[in-house]
Amino acid sequence: MARPVFFRGKGAYLVGRIVRGAHLTPLVLALVHEDRGVVLDAILFTPEDASIVFSFTRSYFHVDVERPREMVAFLRTILPQKRVSELYISLGWNKHGKTEMYREVVRHLARPTTSSCRPAATRGS
Repeated sequence: MARPVFFRGKGAYLVGRIVRGAHLTPLVLALVHEDRGVVLDAILFTPEDASIVFSFTRSYFHVDVERPREMVAFLRTILPQKRVSELYISLGWNKHGKTEMYREVVRHLARPTTSSCRPAATRGS
């Protein structure tokens, strides 16, 4: 389990992973504070479900992280389909996220393009 608790709104998330040999499975415990106390709201075991929690469409987490790079590296082990920039932004490290997003765009633009990706005026030339 990651040491810090991820807070957002009235909820808290405990984020970890289950290790079975070389296979890693996300483990996200969603907790909510209700009148009767803290209640386990959901347990997420798939990268797809955990990915939604870290989606860019949601507000960022309040999480006390001294080394965001290490936390992002940990999250990438359970959310390999997530872009690094998106993870930084979801943790509230917006400047780091913007920098990574710029790097992702530069890498994307440096890749060879196919004819379907070129503007219409250059096709067939």
